[in-house]
Amino acid sequence: MLSSNLFVACLVVGLTVLILLVPRISRRRQSLPLPPGPRKSPIIGNLLNMPRGFEWFTYMRWGREYKSDIIHLDVLGSSILIVNSSEAAFELMDRRSSIYSSSWKEDFIFMPYGNLWRECRKLFHQELNPSDPAYYEPNALRASRLLLNNVLRAPEDWRYIFRYMAGTLILSITYGITARPSSDPFIQAAEVALKSVTEAARPGAFLVDQFPWLQYIPAWFPGASFKKKAREWRMYKDRMTNGPFDVVMKEIEDGMAQQSFILRAYNSESNNDKKTIALDSMNALAGGTATTLAAFSSFVLAMVCNPQYQHKAQKQIGYRIPKNTTIVPNVWAMLHDEVVYGPEPDKFNPERFLTKDGALNLDIPDPDADFGFGRRICPGRHVALSSLWISIASVLATFNLEKARDENGRVIEPSGEYIPSSIQNHPAPFDCLITPRSREHEQLIQESLQ
Repeated sequence: MLSSNLFVACLVVGLTVLILLVPRISRRRQSLPLPPGPRKSPIIGNLLNMPRGFEWFTYMRWGREYKSDIIHLDVLGSSILIVNSSEAAFELMDRRSSIYSSSWKEDFIFMPYGNLWRECRKLFHQELNPSDPAYYEPNALRASRLLLNNVLRAPEDWRYIFRYMAGTLILSITYGITARPSSDPFIQAAEVALKSVTEAARPGAFLVDQFPWLQYIPAWFPGASFKKKAREWRMYKDRMTNGPFDVVMKEIEDGMAQQSFILRAYNSESNNDKKTIALDSMNALAGGTATTLAAFSSFVLAMVCNPQYQHKAQKQIGYRIPKNTTIVPNVWAMLHDEVVYGPEPDKFNPERFLTKDGALNLDIPDPDADFGFGRRICPGRHVALSSLWISIASVLATFNLEKARDENGRVIEPSGEYIPSSIQNHPAPFDCLITPRSREHEQLIQESLQ
């Protein structure tokens, strides 16, 4: 038995080396140079160079080191292109979107470019029309009023309250479902599923990304631990996809369904396929909840650490890119470009977007890169911006946000650090003090739900 297993292992290693060497010999015959990047080792390429965390910092450092907006990596034969500037990203992913729109994962949000992806994308644009804010703004207003009242009752629980607000908003807009007051199973499933996407999204995270044929080996085989993870992730993915969708479809059959993305899509003259509707709804729940929470938590951190702005707001190419290369837009580098956003891009300074007379400075571009590029740009960005604007404006109008104090009255400084993730980053947990701006503001909040 031992010799048999040894023979199988040696055979796999031999085939792997052969598979890796043949493409490398072929690539040497090509004349155009690859974009610059770290020195590649034989066979494994840049496997040992790949960062294990805070990869955006490493990507930006490589860009500066090699004086290039695009960096090429090779991980066990897989070609990866890091894109560090908005100009290069829009060139590749907007103007050449038909070439570079496909993604490297087949599950969850990362669907490969093709007919199903186009149908899902079309439905998103069709039903989340930015010219029809009356569809989603009432949900955002209700969610923001509930947010204000919950913060008024328990300001120390603001982090959970914001998470609940983000989840209940997406559930109401997408499914017409009112989230449970605590531990909503659909929101929990979405959070777990998104964590799995975050883990799987990092280039080179699993060997099967480089060798797709590994998906056919048994789970007990060395290096096949990804199969156990995949089964667990699929359970949460199915729960997130089918759970709320089945509830809504039953309500539609009974004539009890509330206005929602699903109801509009189901009744549309476009005869949308149920699978497309279910996948779009799942993507909205998974992506919208976490990203909205990340943005809102960053807002609170910015207000706590920069009270002066809180108070002011209250007052008013030539390279060869190999086929099947994975494009990794480093949005961090794009949004921290000193040439575009001026000195100290890490500093919270909303005035950088304004002229001296308070008008929008058209020379400073909006940070649109945060929503993606080309055919992969977030179709729900209009809903996200509108709902965030309503919630943030409501909080600023009615509450003061300050740094927390300990039992001795000393100020507790937030670290300002963020928890790393491949999809979106959240501020590290921090305490803050949230109080109504006045008794009149408190009364106004309480009356808003009447």
